[in-house]
Amino acid sequence: KKYASKIADNCIKSIIYTLPKIEYGFAYGSGVFRQDDFKSHFRPSKMPMLDFILCVDDAKLWHEKNLKLNPNHYSKFSSLIGPRRIAQMQDDFGAKIFYNTLVTVPMGPYEGRLMKYGVISKLNLILDL
Repeated sequence: KKYASKIADNCIKSIIYTLPKIEYGFAYGSGVFRQDDFKSHFRPSKMPMLDFILCVDDAKLWHEKNLKLNPNHYSKFSSLIGPRRIAQMQDDFGAKIFYNTLVTVPMGPYEGRLMKYGVISKLNLILDL
């Protein structure tokens, strides 16, 4: 567990300054919980993907800001439909979470490592719990 929390802390610190304000965030999956075949000498680009859930106050406003800060985190389709439609898709379909995938950690000890992050509104997270 100590290993997992150290990776999650370091990674979240590496990306948090590149994203709009979040309320809560946590990491999960094989990228933070050591697997039997894990090799610590892997280059960051060869290590398991990091997975995050980010909780935000207002999904539309958050995506609006993030599209300006990190347009490369979004697919071409998502970029074209814009923050209002992204938030609408997020709120009206499925698990009420929107994922940006195949994002590269921009700096820090895990620079170059792949990650994905799901964005969920605080209201939907509370209702889901």
